[in-house]
Parts: sequence; structure tokens; C-alpha cells
Amino acid sequence: MDFLKKNYVLILIIFLGFFLRFNIDIFAEGYIFDELAIVSLAKSNNFFNLLNNIANLDYHAPFYYLLIRPFVNLDNEWIYLRILNLLISVFNIFVFYRIGLLLKDKKLGYALAALLAVNHMHISVVSFVKFYCLCFLILSLILLYFIKVLIKEKGYIKLAILNALFCLSNTFGFVFVGIECFIIFLLKKRRIDTNSLKLFLISFLGFVLYLPILFIQSKYALSNIISPHGAYPSFSLFSLYGIFNDYVSPLLNFSAPLETIEANSLILKVAKDFIKYQTIDWLSLIPFVFLSFIPVVLSIILCLKTAKNRILKPVFCVALSYLIFFSILVCIEISGSISLYVFPFGILFIFLVGCGIDLIRSNKVRVFVLSYFVIAQLVIPNVYPLSNRSPEKIKLFDCPIKYIKNIDDKTPVIVTVGGRFLKEYFNNKNLYHFDNEQMGASHDKKFIRLIYGNEVVNKANKKNIDKVFAKVILNNLKKTEFKNYVNANIFSKIKKGEKMIFIMNSDENSFIANEKYIIDKLSRNDYNYHLTDSRFFSLLKEENENLFSIMTMEDIIMSYSYQYLIELIDDNFKIINVQQYSPFVFNKWKMVYENENFNKNTMWLAKNVVNGWIFVTYEKI
Repeated sequence: MDFLKKNYVLILIIFLGFFLRFNIDIFAEGYIFDELAIVSLAKSNNFFNLLNNIANLDYHAPFYYLLIRPFVNLDNEWIYLRILNLLISVFNIFVFYRIGLLLKDKKLGYALAALLAVNHMHISVVSFVKFYCLCFLILSLILLYFIKVLIKEKGYIKLAILNALFCLSNTFGFVFVGIECFIIFLLKKRRIDTNSLKLFLISFLGFVLYLPILFIQSKYALSNIISPHGAYPSFSLFSLYGIFNDYVSPLLNFSAPLETIEANSLILKVAKDFIKYQTIDWLSLIPFVFLSFIPVVLSIILCLKTAKNRILKPVFCVALSYLIFFSILVCIEISGSISLYVFPFGILFIFLVGCGIDLIRSNKVRVFVLSYFVIAQLVIPNVYPLSNRSPEKIKLFDCPIKYIKNIDDKTPVIVTVGGRFLKEYFNNKNLYHFDNEQMGASHDKKFIRLIYGNEVVNKANKKNIDKVFAKVILNNLKKTEFKNYVNANIFSKIKKGEKMIFIMNSDENSFIANEKYIIDKLSRNDYNYHLTDSRFFSLLKEENENLFSIMTMEDIIMSYSYQYLIELIDDNFKIINVQQYSPFVFNKWKMVYENENFNKNTMWLAKNVVNGWIFVTYEKI
């Protein structure tokens, strides 16, 4: 009872944080694609197979995969994985309290804990089965012991171990750790003592263990033709604003490229309209000012205020240095300007904002500013934006999944939608996936090389991709290697009269280009390659021309790759059944079309596809 009396404020803050994070998404069955990619790798046969798969099939560090391995083969494992995130996230609130207590007193601890408890970014990743919650916690613990080293000259070994873990948890974790070690070295006035040496060597051990995987990942990343970050925005004032906004305001959303958020009347549309027309949508301006602009400007001012503090200045320098490093990555197109990608800065930014509030001299002003930040975060519901994974939302997969489960295990199935995503529902079915990742965004560009040839692929890079591939596409120069691969690995195994199933999904770019329009576009000398994510536009037939007018060269390459695949299928098979599943009322999907006497080919079907999954059953001819 005495403990409750002394710590009731902290308990209430932690309970609030738990309540905000414990939503219906925790129990939602299944995964979105990114989660499935993580879980599929974690299910690798053994430790060495896992490391090999991470190096060759992924861009992420291995520690999170190892952490979740005990859970991924359990029944309903998605619940355990999200509850693990929930517990990690709630514990992180307590760690922030401990940092405040170490720095000053309980009041600062409460303020920091409250800011993290209501932070929409921190909440949004809880139901996202990925490494972010774990990395947030490790970073917070690093911050705790970094401050302990600064204040008490204690905790070097624990800080070093956490540094090593962070190097194994995040692709660019070693950069953050390197910046941190360099700041400590400067504070020692360029003097290396025993503690500093231990800190560096143990921290460096994490980097050394990850180095073999990082080397392979870097080799693939540097040779990228179609970048996995290609659809994301480049560095700009808007993207920089978005990064600050995402960690102090609930209005922007890390899950979507910043260009697409122009449709959100609460945010960029206001600024864009003002610049273009010198007019303002006042209804949009009011929430934008009070829930985004003021929190962002105020948070930056408070953050800058901490740069004058002797203890906080090193933390500020680490945060600023990492933000500059991330900005360089975006400028050289290694990363996209998405706020979640810069979470090492984000965690420190939230902390520095809380400390900046504490540095305000007036107690009344301090309480008002803290309350303002907390209330601003709570105005808009804090739910994970990509999924809204309520049971009703997840049921949108019911019809397609039932269809998939009824497919005979021996029937070959070709998919053009997230192969690893569907693989979870196929179990041991005879699956061949030619999804976007396999056709263009995977490390080795296997199918791009088979379709267009090694010579073409080796000449292409992000800067000249349009010039190199435009010539190939315009002259219809395709190699026979892909045809031989498909015949040897799929078609030759199917006897005359046997069935095959082909799954298309228009949401995953598995559409076919309007050939005449694209050829006309590529033939123009003034054609400029630019980044726009066409996946955010509906593929309705009457909108085809508008859609293809904003297609990037990446989209065109993917489209022609699928076109070639479909040509090969039509040459060897005839359609005997078509079923289409599309969104219906209340986000539930249902079968909207079935035809057992389909008298057209797959190419016609692909060119006229609308939103949804289409299952095409073939017979070998």
C-alpha cells in the first residue's frame, strides 16, 4: 500500500500507456505483408539458415528474428508476438521515467513517461510485428546508461552491451553507436581510458558479428536497379517537417509516402494551396496549426534549448548527428524520407522535448506546455494506420483464404502478389511467386536479369534506368533465359490436361501497361524519370490513361515483366475458370465474379483488371 501511495502517478501513467496500446489489433488474426516477411524468415530451419536468409533476402539486422523464433511456430503466434511488443513498449515508459529520475527528480521522470505513454508513433508500432518496439527499448536503455556515464562515470559495461545489441538490431545501428562513442571520446578531451576502451571494444563486437551479413546486404543494396525505397519521398523541407511532426503530433503518418499525404486536408494541402494560390482553407488550417504546426515549432525550440545544458548537450549532438546522417542517406537514395526509418533520432527527440519543457522556468508555463503536448497527442485516436486490423477488417481475407485452402497441394500456383505473404496461407502448397519483390526489388534481381539480360541490368542504375530500359522495352528485346526457366521449373512438370492456378492482385502492381501509351511516352526525348507511387491510384478501366501518365520507369519495367510472364502462360494453357474477389461493403470482401466459360486470354484479363484478387484456373494444352 505504501508503494502505491508513493508511486501512484507513475502507475497511472503506465496504465494509460497500456490502455492506449492494448487495442483490438493485438488479437487480429494474420499479418500484413511486411510482418509476414519478418515471420517467414524467423521460421528458417536453423540458426545458420536464418542468417543466410537475412543476408540474401532482407535488409535488416538479425537480433529481432532470433528473439521471436521461440514464438513463430506456436498456434496463433501473432497474438504472442504483438503481446511481446506490448510488454516491451510499456516497459519502455518505465525506462523513460528512470531516465528522468536519474537526471533530476520524479517530476521530470513523470513528464518523460507521460510524453512517451501518449506518443502516437510509439503506440502505432505495438501491433506491428517488426523490430521497432525492441529497438525503441534498446535505444531508451542506451540513453539511460549514456546519461549515467555522463553524470556518474558508471555503467560503461552495460552501455557497451546495449550498444552491441543495437548494432545487431538495426541496419545502421553501428553508425548511431559510433556517433555516441565519438561524443564520449570528445568529452574525455581526446583521452582514452580503460572504461572508454571497454565501451568501444564491446560495442564494436556487435558490429563485427553483424559485419558478414551487412557486407552481403550492402553489396546488393549498392547494385540496386529498382530500389525498395523508390516510391518514398526524397529529402525536402516537407519531408523534414514530416519527421519532426511524426514524433510530436498525431497528424502525419509514417506508413505512407509524403506525396500521398497531400490528400490529407489537415496537413500539406494547406501549405501547398497557400503557396500555389495564396488562399487558405480555414477549416483545415485550424487543426493544422494547433495539432501540427505549433507542436512542431515548439518542440524544435525546446529541443534547441537543451543544447545549452551541460548534460543534455551530448545527447543533443548525438541526435543532430544521426539526423544529418539519415538526411545524407536519403539524398543519395539509400533510404526513403520516412520518419519511422529515423527512429534513433526520434526517441532522442522525444526525450529532449521533455527535458526542454523541464528547463522552462515558470512552473505554470511548464505544466501548460506539457499538458498541451499530451492533449494534442490524444485528440486523434492512436491506432496503427496501415491495418485497422479489427476482426471485421481481417475478414476481408476470408473468401480468398478459403479458396486458397481448398486448392489441392499438388496443383501448381503462380502468384503476382506478395509471395511470402501468401505463402503463410499456402503452407506446403506448390507455390511459385513472381511478386514485385522477386520481379524487381529483391537483392539479386534474378528475374529482371533473366528477362532483360545481365548486360542490360549491369548497365542500369538509379540515374540512368530510364535510358537503359526504354531502349530494351521499345525494341521488345527479351532474353530466352526467363522462358527456359519457367518451362524447366513449372510448365514441364505439368502434364497435358492438368491444372494450374494463377493469382493476380491489382493492388500489387501486377497490371499490364497500356502498350501504345507507354511506347509513345518512352519515345519522347523530354521523358523524365521521376518518383511517384502509382500503387496509390485505382486501376479502374476508365482511369487507365491517367494512371499510366504517372507511371515511373520502375512501374513500366515491372509491368512489362508481368506481360512477358502472362504471354508464356497463354502460350501453354487455356483458361477454364475465373474468380474475382473485391472489396465490398464494410471493408468485407466477397466473390464478385465467376466464369467457367471464359473465352478470352489472360492478357485481356490483366489489361481490364480492377481492384481485388483474381484466381485464374488453367488447363495444360
